[in-house]
Amino acid sequence: MENMNIVIESNSKINEKNDFVWGAKNTLKQKTVSIVVLGETTRGLNSSINGYDRITTPYIEKENVISFSNAISLGAHTLAATPFILTRKPLDYKGIFPEKSVFSAYKEAGYKTYYISYLNQVHHGDYDLNQIFSEVDIFIKRKTPYDGEYIEIVKNILNSTEDHIFIVVKLLGSHFNFYTNYPDSFDFFKPSYKTYKFNAPDVSEKEIMLNTYDNSIRYTDYVVGNIIDLLKKTDRDATLTFISDHGICLFDDNEVWGLRQAKPNFNILYFYWLNDIAKNRLRNKVNMLIENKNFPVDASYFLDTQFELNGIVVDKKNGKNLFLPLQKEDERYVLTSRGITKYKDLPE
Repeated sequence: MENMNIVIESNSKINEKNDFVWGAKNTLKQKTVSIVVLGETTRGLNSSINGYDRITTPYIEKENVISFSNAISLGAHTLAATPFILTRKPLDYKGIFPEKSVFSAYKEAGYKTYYISYLNQVHHGDYDLNQIFSEVDIFIKRKTPYDGEYIEIVKNILNSTEDHIFIVVKLLGSHFNFYTNYPDSFDFFKPSYKTYKFNAPDVSEKEIMLNTYDNSIRYTDYVVGNIIDLLKKTDRDATLTFISDHGICLFDDNEVWGLRQAKPNFNILYFYWLNDIAKNRLRNKVNMLIENKNFPVDASYFLDTQFELNGIVVDKKNGKNLFLPLQKEDERYVLTSRGITKYKDLPE
C-alpha cells in the first residue's frame, strides 16, 4: 500500500451524537472482499447486457453477472439518490437521516472499509453524503481524469493483509458532459462530441448525444470488467455489486433531455457478480437471485441484499431482499421535484 500513487486519508470521524448501531455480525470465517461500484448516470436501457441493440457492455457480458433489467433509482440526481442506496433512509424523511450507513455496518462486522472517488470526501451542502462518507476507514481520491485509475487502486487494496475488505468505488461514469469522461481510444460510436463541437443539448443532435453517451457506457464496462478480472484472481470470497445512482433522459421522446422528471431519469444499471467461493457458500440462494432478475425493483433492495450477499447479520432491515422470493409487484415510488411520485405515473 505504501507505493500507491494516490491520496490516502485515514478517517475515523463518526458523528458522536449518533449512537445508532446496526448490531452487525460477520458469519464468514474465510477472507472476504466485497466491492460496490456506484455508477454515475448509468442507464440499464443503454446496456447491451439488458438487451440494448448496441454492444455497450462487452466486458461484463463475458462474466456470469446477474443483471436486474427492470431496476430504478429512488432519486432524480446523485445527492438525492445515493442516501437511499447506502442507508435505510425512507422517501418521506426530510433532512439528514440519523442512522449510520452501510459503511458502519461493515465496520461493526469486522471489515476494513474504503471509499474511492474522483471527488473530495467533503462537499459544502452535501450534508447527507458527508455524514455517510465520514464513517469510512480510508478515503482515497484518484489523481487522473478517468475512472480507469481505479483498477490499479483496487489491485493495491486487494494486496493488503486484512481478512475482510469492503470497497465502494464512485465512478465519474456517464456524468454530463459525457465526452470528457472517457479517453479517445473509447470513441467507438461516431460521430460523437469528441470530434463534433458541443454547444448545447438539442434534439437535432440526438444521434451525436446518444453516441457520446454510449461510448461512456463502454468505458464504464471496461473499468468494471477489469475490476472483476482482479477479483477472479483472488483466493478470497469475492463479490461485486454495480448500482447506478440514477439515469438520464436522452431525448427518448424527442423532447426531454437531462435530469427531468421522466422514467429514463430513474432507469439504472444494477447487477451482481460472485466468484465460485461465494456461489458455493450461497448455494441455492443464487438461484433465487437469478429468478428475481426481471422483477421490477428499486434501489431500496440494495441494503438487505448486500448484507445477505456477504453473510452479514444485522438487527435492522428494510424487508427488501433479492435473495428471497418476490411474489407480487409492489407499487414503486420515486422522489421528484414535486415530491413522492408513483413511478408508473411519470412520462415515458
